[in-house]
Amino acid sequence: MVFPIDALGEHTKMRSKYYEILSKEGKEIKKRLKKERDPKVKLKLVLLNMVALGMSVKDAASFMGIKLRTAYLWINKWIKEGYEGMLAKERSGRPPKLSEEQKEELKKSLEEKEYWTTKEIGVLIKEKFGVEYKKSRLYELLKELGLKLSKPYIFDVKRPRNAEEILEERLEEALKILKKAGYELEDIIIGFFDASSPQLSPNTARLWSFKKTKIRRITTRQRKRANTFGFYTLNGNNVVSFQERSKKENVIEVLRMIKEENGEKTIVMIIDNFSSHRAEAVQKEAEKLGIHLVFLPPYSPDLNPIEFVWKSLKKLISEVFIGSVDELKSFIKEKIPILFRNRGYAKGWFEKFSPVFQKIFGTHFCNLLAE
Repeated sequence: MVFPIDALGEHTKMRSKYYEILSKEGKEIKKRLKKERDPKVKLKLVLLNMVALGMSVKDAASFMGIKLRTAYLWINKWIKEGYEGMLAKERSGRPPKLSEEQKEELKKSLEEKEYWTTKEIGVLIKEKFGVEYKKSRLYELLKELGLKLSKPYIFDVKRPRNAEEILEERLEEALKILKKAGYELEDIIIGFFDASSPQLSPNTARLWSFKKTKIRRITTRQRKRANTFGFYTLNGNNVVSFQERSKKENVIEVLRMIKEENGEKTIVMIIDNFSSHRAEAVQKEAEKLGIHLVFLPPYSPDLNPIEFVWKSLKKLISEVFIGSVDELKSFIKEKIPILFRNRGYAKGWFEKFSPVFQKIFGTHFCNLLAE
């Protein structure tokens, strides 16, 4: 195995110290590394070997994805104890800090609030039971109790509390019109339309809860970098388009693309209340194309499944380096079709509004997909 050796830097002195020691024991380290079968011990030996070959401790730790202090700990253990220092020591096996009865009592206390911070739970356990947990062991305990650590979904304070009922009424009205015109459910494409920027979302503190946490707060719009329009559907053809602007002319162009991709079938499109979406010219063009626009209640992006596609896309973008807008567009073109093939983003939506389809057409939308 060959490892890159960087130029000398600010850690030269520290590297020289450990290099001088470990390089003298390089043959022993390589011998142990070749025979070692324990993956944990082998990981430590790999680090030692890298430093013995001349790599700085800092670079070796970074290369292997471990903390610098852990790397120094392993090296010093080898220097003091040799190979024996690399072996895992058997622990005394302390009993759990909380009994099963105490765990049940803790669970009941945690259920009294919708969500908690890790620090709050640690304080609660200390005050209630007189014991303290390290963060890693506390995480294990909370997972055992059935809690989940996740970022809360943000609701804007202006979102109507009956947003689901409002959308249900609007969807029912659109489907009734189509039913009256002679359409059956298999003649209709249900899809979700939106535009987004591939920009990272603000960080949100993770909170412990027994279900997905939701918090209401004022939200702000982020500056766009690559204006991306998307149409996400489970029973038609998906569309993604890059537009310079989000004006009515751009929206009309994308609507025509969606219609062209989906042929003669009529389309019921869930869409938000952005000003250009509600423009008279857009609504007239949609009617001409056989696209029935069903507008979301205000400040209710959570009722549009494509929002979760954008969220996944932004997560993917955050994991790679992208140097230009052109590279960003290429990345989106590559990843969006894969995300659109995932029906899971819309599963909850169709389960929630399934009664509307049953009421109008006598069948569930999911039954249509299963055929």
